[in-house]
Amino acid sequence: MKARTAVHLYLGVEQLGYLGHLSCLGREPRLSTARGTLGHLRGLRHGEPAKSLNAVVKGLPNPSPSFTTTQVSEISNHDGAICTMGIGCTTGGDRGLLDFLSVTVGLQGEANVVWADAVNQNVVDGTSSALIAFNRQTAGASLYANVGQVSGLAPASGSASGSPDAFYSADGTTTAASTNLVIQSTSVTMPDSKHYRFSITVQDLSTLAASATLGGTDAVWLVRWEVPDPNGAGHTYFAAMESDGGAAPSFFDGETSSINTTHGKFLTYPPAHTIQASYLATSPGTITLTVPVADVGGNSKATLYSITGLTVTQGTASSIGDTIFNQIDATRPFDFTP
Repeated sequence: MKARTAVHLYLGVEQLGYLGHLSCLGREPRLSTARGTLGHLRGLRHGEPAKSLNAVVKGLPNPSPSFTTTQVSEISNHDGAICTMGIGCTTGGDRGLLDFLSVTVGLQGEANVVWADAVNQNVVDGTSSALIAFNRQTAGASLYANVGQVSGLAPASGSASGSPDAFYSADGTTTAASTNLVIQSTSVTMPDSKHYRFSITVQDLSTLAASATLGGTDAVWLVRWEVPDPNGAGHTYFAAMESDGGAAPSFFDGETSSINTTHGKFLTYPPAHTIQASYLATSPGTITLTVPVADVGGNSKATLYSITGLTVTQGTASSIGDTIFNQIDATRPFDFTP
């Protein structure tokens, strides 16, 4: 059985954001009567803003506005219970969603949506460990009548370009990235049914050394992606090249872990398997990572969502397991369907 319920409302500017609930087979949705908690509501959730173009008519509130809804997350962003009581979540609910779901209006009247994305296995003490995700409306009606229709880039598939900005930001200052940490593009193919092949093209790979002024001398060039689970939270996998102090690199893949105290505080990317890979020490340079499907879920037919190429710096090696990294550059996210 599947049922949809608006379970959490946030007021925007002529927009509402809510969490749509899809109860999974064998999971009966039940609302708790405890104040501020949805601790007994089980199932998969999606962020869905609702938009009205007639909430105000001739300067006056419309008592009967019409709304349209759009699912902004391609896959469910949360599985299981929710608690909205902050640090007072003692009823068994998951506080991982926090209050990160928000809708703001962009310069062209488009919806900009932020939500907590917990497509991973990093549940600690009953609470998920979410990334903060962002989505922007690229088509459809604008909230501004003089704009009419919103236009933007179509969703990327198979590959995506890097960001125009690459820098280290800390303590109120920013430092421009060295050219070996500036990503030009990332792509993925399947050379056969048992492997993915990821390519990261970087502005200059003639040296792998990272300056300490960029947050650490250990540098990582990483690709991460999400694979949903229709019966659970899903998985975030990754593949990477790492060089400590400019030394010969290592190549690995794995699944996210987290730095924990009472709950997960920061996602990490510890090596799980050594993989076949190479890089060209040229300008531009290309990193090629060959990832066995068996290492990352085992389903060669699975769609890979929100694939993102990243460069990061850190103070210690990824194998330490508790390294907090500094993101330097990132590509636009894209999907891949075999």
